[in-house]
Amino acid sequence: MIIRIVGAVIILLTAVTAGICLSYIAKTRIKRLCAMVSSLYILSGDIRYGMTSLPAACMNIARGSHNDYLRNFYQRLSIDLNKDEFIVFSELWKRLIYTYVKEIYLTESDCEVLCEIGELPLHLDKDMQIKHIENICCRLNDIIAEAKSGVNNKCRIYQCTSIAAGIIIVILLL
Repeated sequence: MIIRIVGAVIILLTAVTAGICLSYIAKTRIKRLCAMVSSLYILSGDIRYGMTSLPAACMNIARGSHNDYLRNFYQRLSIDLNKDEFIVFSELWKRLIYTYVKEIYLTESDCEVLCEIGELPLHLDKDMQIKHIENICCRLNDIIAEAKSGVNNKCRIYQCTSIAAGIIIVILLL
């Protein structure tokens, strides 16, 4: 009998933990998207006012970032852009997004929007580059606003559903 009770407690705790983890993922996605948008605004500011090159701007963002994934992303981008070999910026950006950024609880559609920054027109003047970055930031802000509007309901649903599922499993097994 004690084994059944211990098993039931373990199942309930696991179900509750699953709900908490899903809630954490939903909330963290918003925080990570906001951090990415902030870094893009810094990038556009460095291009506009700092008159710095793209590799130098990326290194400045990496130095000032408090997030490991952004620091690693922009450092690798700066290092790869400074290499002497020919690199297509869009391919490099996309590869680094999927290497460093996708693993931080972002959805596939979030990554697709972020990958569009790789289409940054490097051959055009800085105003066009800034407009391109700001356009992507506006789209990301729309995604953030949409995610924020439903995150509390989703978290509540995740937690209640996981508890209910745990109770149902315990009832079925007892």
